[in-house]
Amino acid sequence: MSYYKDMTWEIIPKNMPIVKRNCPKCGNNSLYISTNKFRINGNKKLLDIWLIYQCKKCKSTWKMAIYERVYYKDLDKVMFSKFEQNNIDLARYYAFNKEVHNKNKSILITEGIRYEIQGDMIETNKEVDCKKVIRIQIKCEYELGLRVDKLLSDKLGISRSQIKKLCKEGLIYCDEDIKITKQKVKNGMILYLVI
Repeated sequence: MSYYKDMTWEIIPKNMPIVKRNCPKCGNNSLYISTNKFRINGNKKLLDIWLIYQCKKCKSTWKMAIYERVYYKDLDKVMFSKFEQNNIDLARYYAFNKEVHNKNKSILITEGIRYEIQGDMIETNKEVDCKKVIRIQIKCEYELGLRVDKLLSDKLGISRSQIKKLCKEGLIYCDEDIKITKQKVKNGMILYLVI
């Protein structure tokens, strides 16, 4: 078996996760969606910064705290400018940030996230007898709850049962001694595919 080449697959979410929390107007747990907009409130030298969400039912808003009572001078100027401009990448970062959601006592729901996989397609050359290994580095900055077998199935265009069969035969594997078909995708994960 010979070494073939390195690839990088970047997984980019196409929509934001939903948040579950109590809605004062609806009177129960409701689903909230991100507006992708920040609100900044200044009180003398102290700032509060929130990401604004909206209840799917009644459209009432909820402010998810990003910073509370932080000194303006303690914030990076570039970052502060991104908050002011409602930077979509920054909104996505906080929308997927479990720590911030835990701090705000909201439940992050990642099921139903649509995504695209940017990176080279894998071509197999059936005329060549010699097997080659493709090393695939996964770049995924957000916790999508996406399983490795689903990712491979989507990118390779084959069923998940075929992916499981290839894993069992040792034709798909990773550095760690883990059963990758049951693993969630992690940023920096390395997968190997023998073609």
